Amino acid sequence: MMGRGFFGPAIERGGVRLYTLDMRRGMPSPASVYRLIKILRMERPDILQTWLYHADLLGFVFGKILGIKKIIWNVRCSNIAFKNYTFLTRIVVWLLRILSRFSSAVIVNSEAGYAHHVAFGYKPPKWKIIPNGFDLDRFQPNESLRLRFRALIGVSEDEMLAGMVARLDPQKDHACLLDALSLLAKEGLRLKTVFVGRGCEPDGALSLEVKRRELQDVAFLMGEMKNVAELLPGLDFLILSSAYGEGFPNVVGEAMATGLPVVATDVGDTAKIIGTTGRVVPPRNPPELAAALKFMITLDKDTFKGLGVAARANISRTSDIKTIVSEFNALYRKL
Repeated sequence: MMGRGFFGPAIERGGVRLYTLDMRRGMPSPASVYRLIKILRMERPDILQTWLYHADLLGFVFGKILGIKKIIWNVRCSNIAFKNYTFLTRIVVWLLRILSRFSSAVIVNSEAGYAHHVAFGYKPPKWKIIPNGFDLDRFQPNESLRLRFRALIGVSEDEMLAGMVARLDPQKDHACLLDALSLLAKEGLRLKTVFVGRGCEPDGALSLEVKRRELQDVAFLMGEMKNVAELLPGLDFLILSSAYGEGFPNVVGEAMATGLPVVATDVGDTAKIIGTTGRVVPPRNPPELAAALKFMITLDKDTFKGLGVAARANISRTSDIKTIVSEFNALYRKL
């Protein structure tokens, strides 16, 4: 809906036609709407698959106007705290609740997302839960990438290194993780942690919170990175401290495919995904998160390694990208 973004060039290299509406945040401009109508008339799709709330509404309205009979929405979240988002977003979701019965189907990537949207009032003719899929060849343990990333940030091979990959957003609750790291530091445990995502730049807003807690020696602020698959092998485990709204967090599956244990909050389907291969704690609870981090960094090497092996086995069994693509294709054929 906006520009080409981070992944536009990669999509085009894969031989996929990519159109952009070049919208700005807020209300769609007449030029963007005209561009969408032109694209839909030119492509004449049999199925229009939209992705996330704003695209669901825009695609539904103009898909119906242009006579596209099969329109599928895709929901990727669960209990979003809409008070933290714009009035426009709240209006969009309210309209989607009313219009959902006129869609062809709604895909959700989590059981939590399904339950939340049913309770919210979505009533599509068909629901389909399809979890996120992961390229197990791209996301896997890699010793050379591990050594290269650690050399880049100046962390030795034998030091424990965790990471959080998430944009700076109230949903992700970076403050909870920083508070947990502060609690560990008071016990003499200074866990080095990489922060990756928009808003996590060295001179960004998160840096002020790091300085306020005197964690400059353990918090590595990397900003947005294009290729997370080259970062994850450098970590020992992943952390995700989300407060709400997750369905199936992509980064949790990516980390598990890379052979990393995960410490995360119990939001969305995260606990089900991790199972016994990591630690899950209540959201917005720095002491519990600190205890889980301490558990991970004090495990013996063999037990720790076993968690990573089990994590990759779990995600390989449930979320291989080939299987997930087959599920999408099967749904398309049935409509």
